[in-house]
Order: sequence, then structure tokens, then C-alpha cells
Amino acid sequence: MTDYVNTLSNNSIANVYFMGRWVQRRFQDTPIMYTTNLGAEILFQIEDSTYFELQTILPDLETPQTLSIDIDHQLQLVSLDKATIRFELNHSHSHLIRIVFTGNTDADDVWQGNQGLAIKSIRASKNGVLHPIKPSGPLVAFIGDSITAGCWVRGSHPSIDYGADINYAALLSQMFNWEDYRIAYSAAGILCYGTGGVPAAPRFINYVDFNITAPAVNPSMVFINLGTNDKKFEESLFQPFFMQFMREVQSKFSSSKLFVIVPFDQTHVESITSVSETLNISIIPTKDWNIETIDGVHPDVNGSITIAQKLSDFLVHHQIS
Repeated sequence: MTDYVNTLSNNSIANVYFMGRWVQRRFQDTPIMYTTNLGAEILFQIEDSTYFELQTILPDLETPQTLSIDIDHQLQLVSLDKATIRFELNHSHSHLIRIVFTGNTDADDVWQGNQGLAIKSIRASKNGVLHPIKPSGPLVAFIGDSITAGCWVRGSHPSIDYGADINYAALLSQMFNWEDYRIAYSAAGILCYGTGGVPAAPRFINYVDFNITAPAVNPSMVFINLGTNDKKFEESLFQPFFMQFMREVQSKFSSSKLFVIVPFDQTHVESITSVSETLNISIIPTKDWNIETIDGVHPDVNGSITIAQKLSDFLVHHQIS
């Protein structure tokens, strides 16, 4: 269970903490906090309140986005089918609130269509008080595709069965009290474009959408799990592009410890291993991990637990945390 500490607000919405890849922007002439990344979170403690109210600006979607709402470690999944949602509370004591952007669909145009998650406000009832909190450990970034984003963890239904809140990145972060900073998009790779208009990784690590530059961050560690979606490209093409990408990651996160997680299906394992060794980047082999999946590719709940435990074992064995 994650340990939390008090912190300061880091956004335009008072007294809450936005964890992950958020930007401040205006939409429909309204200031909002905005993200295109599953796994982005909102954290706060609330006191003397009978409810809190979350106000969003909903994009025009056929399938609503999904939020994971954790109130005092009791989790519920909420489909964002209305702009304002109220959550009732027992006001006799304080409550720890953790909100995770946990599901969307491949059809959502997050890159050019403003179909990310837009948070307008978070309000307590009269006399209620909000306090921003965050995990006690360092910020750690995860760069990847749908597996790292948390798609299809709970089942085969888009959005509601996604699990950005319980995938391997979320679980590993909770084990070590890390701030989970997710940079991952469905179907994307080193050369392969993602869904929703998302470009390949060399561009999406620097942008939140087609014209919003990603905020600068300085993570303690960066985990990269890419290449699964690049199956159709020959090693001779993939390897130089992976080399170029990893050099950019080294430059962008020059003070971070980097780890390359070999794709769980071992796609391009030779090129990924060779490049990582050449650049002196730690590589985490994943062969024979026996990961349970939903569809042969995407880890399910048990598979996510297996990955998190294997990564934890690697870090502990190498005295890294």
C-alpha cells in the first residue's frame, strides 16, 4: 500500500496534486488540466466534507472514458457519461482520494481531436477542505505502448475493461511508493504509429498532442518497453531507429537511470539487447516470465501482477529502488 506525504498544488486547480503527464490549457474558453495519457492521476485528502464533485469537459465520444476512483482504498470504476459527478462521503473523518484516468478507446482522437481527459474543477461540500498529497518516493517514468498504458487488463471491452490503475507500471510504483509518470500510447512503437492519431515514440515522448509540448520532468528512473508493435519491420530497419531513439532518451533524461524492458513477446530482442549494451543501458530480460494475457499480447490482472513482481525482484536483486 502506497505511503503518501503532504505536498503543494502543482496546477491551476487548488489543493489537489496532479501526478503524471498533465498540462494546463484552455478549452472552450475555460482553464483546464488536460492529459492524453492513461495512468495520469489526481491525489488529495479531504476533510469535513459530505461529498466531492468532479467537473470535466466531455469530448464527443461513442464510448465514455473511464476513471478509477479510489476512496480510502475502496475502488470503483466510473464511466464519464456526464460532465459533473458527485461522490458522497462520510464527513466524520478525513478521506484519501486517488483518481486515475484508467480507460479510453483506440477510436479516441487524442492527438488532433482534443479527446483526452479535461478536468475543470474538483470541489468539496461547504466547509470541506482539500489537501494535496503524493507518494513518498521519487518520480519514475514509464515509456511504452498499450501494455504500459494499461489497455485490456480487466477484459475485452474498450475503456471500462482497461486497467491503467492496476497494470504493471501502477503496481510497481505502488510497491516502491513512486510517482508514476506514464508516457504510453496504444499500438505505438519505435516506427509504428499508435491509434488516435498518435505518432511513433520519437515524437510522442516530446509532445502531449500534435501541438502541445510535453512538460519537462526529471525522473529518478525511466523504464522503456517498446518494440512489440514493430513486428512488421526488419531488424536491419528497426535497430538504427531504436538506437537513435535511445540516444534521444539518454539526452532527454540525462540524469535518470534508464532500464530497457525487453518486449514480453521477445520482438526484436536481438536489436534491443545490442543497442542497450552499446549505450551501456541496463536491460531487463523477460524470457520465460509466463505472463497471463487477455488476447495473447496484453497482460491481464494476473499477468500484470507477474510483471510487477518480476521487475521488483530484478530491482531488489540489483539493489535498485
